[in-house]
Amino acid sequence: MTEKLFTLDSVDPVDIYGINDIKLNIIKKHFPKLKLIARGYSLKVMGETKEIEYFEKKLDLLLEHYHKTGLLTDTVI
Repeated sequence: MTEKLFTLDSVDPVDIYGINDIKLNIIKKHFPKLKLIARGYSLKVMGETKEIEYFEKKLDLLLEHYHKTGLLTDTVI
């Protein structure tokens, strides 16, 4: 099992995780093979290397969308 730590320093964590982690729970449903642990500006991801690489690409897309629009809705996730 591989572990990778992502730092979300360019955004407010609440905008990505949602209030009470509601958005994070939606993200977790899309990646059932990974374990995601959010602590402030850090997001620890554990799982197989290929799954983590795929997750990283999707996270980059989510953050790019957030920077363009300033929103991250449930539908976008």
